[in-house]
Amino acid sequence: MLRETSQFYIALDESGVVRGWNRAASRLFGFSSAQAVGTLLEDLIVPPAYRSAHRRGIDDYVRTGHGRGVDAPVVVRAVRSDGSQVPVELTIWAQRTDTGYLFHALGSDLTERRAHEHVLRVLAEHRRALLHLDRPEDVHRLLVDTAPRATRCDGAWLYVPDGPQPSAALRAVATAFGPDGQGLTDLGEDGPDPDAVRSRLSRGLGTLATEPVVMGEGLVGLLAVGWLRPQGPLSATTMDLLAMLAAEAGLVVQRLEVSARLAAAAHTDSLTGLANRRTFDDTLTRELSRATREDGQLALVLLDLDHFKSYNDAHGHPAGDDLLRRITAAWHDAVRAPDLLARIGGDEFALLLPTTGLAAAEAAVARLRALSPDGVQFSAGTATRSTGDDARMLLQRADSALYQRKRDRPRGRDG
Repeated sequence: MLRETSQFYIALDESGVVRGWNRAASRLFGFSSAQAVGTLLEDLIVPPAYRSAHRRGIDDYVRTGHGRGVDAPVVVRAVRSDGSQVPVELTIWAQRTDTGYLFHALGSDLTERRAHEHVLRVLAEHRRALLHLDRPEDVHRLLVDTAPRATRCDGAWLYVPDGPQPSAALRAVATAFGPDGQGLTDLGEDGPDPDAVRSRLSRGLGTLATEPVVMGEGLVGLLAVGWLRPQGPLSATTMDLLAMLAAEAGLVVQRLEVSARLAAAAHTDSLTGLANRRTFDDTLTRELSRATREDGQLALVLLDLDHFKSYNDAHGHPAGDDLLRRITAAWHDAVRAPDLLARIGGDEFALLLPTTGLAAAEAAVARLRALSPDGVQFSAGTATRSTGDDARMLLQRADSALYQRKRDRPRGRDG
């Protein structure tokens, strides 16, 4: 029965000579039964550094009938016929015979178990790290850092589409290398499509595996891992692991993008993409506090489109919405980085200008007029910060200025 078990079985006498050796032992250690039986075990599979301890353990048991490592599972390293070492777990028991002790060892290879435990540890660390990431680029970095640790590959690359179009080229955004993979740094070139990327990587690798990173129905990345030496067919475990890493990355990127859209929606006008009233109010309060603290300048311009009600009545609300989008897209180019352009009502807008006085604010309004498409006109009321102002007071003065401009305009111009 021990000859056919999946566990390796070895028997040796009290001199340390092998007397039994099953097929599993031959498969694991690379020595046939004919080669092993009659040979000192220490000359076959005991690492040189442990041979004296092995010999001493047998002698002590023969002399005393007791010894460490007998009748209890132990984990040791053993040497294969090719010189490589393998971790094994075995149980040894002793049998007294007419010719002395016969020691029996039944054990198994721990390589797969340890590899599995290693992967589980890496995945646990990876998933904990994913919970704390809030940018897609950080997810990309973590993915390629995890791949070599989990698969023991020599290099990992992540490519993402260089644009939203289905035909967009793939751009390498993150790479990571194992201990032997530093010479692979020049392989991660961009490519027009996944096939081109695979072809480029394959020229420098013995084995290459790729896995798409998808979000919904769309490709958002391509994960590639490679080994310098040919690996033969990759195990199902390795391929499943790559698929799991890629799938989790896609889900996290999707979650981050949804969160970003929700956050933007809370602060952005859905029609024009400008800041909404809430964002404007918060920014006005913040900038006014800063200007007051620093005794600096701050200008506020309220804008109201002329003839917009008539335009809506004549062309319909969809056309009116389209006009608003075109106007604000044109105005966007005239707004400086520190300024804020917001839609605060149907056809009402506000332009907040930090560190800006009245003359510069009027110049900004002139730029908006010059950029307005299709001859669109608007009325504008400007106010600048005065000592003691709060947000309500500054808004009230700008609104009064706007009202005065509307009163002064020719009759027949509706808002």
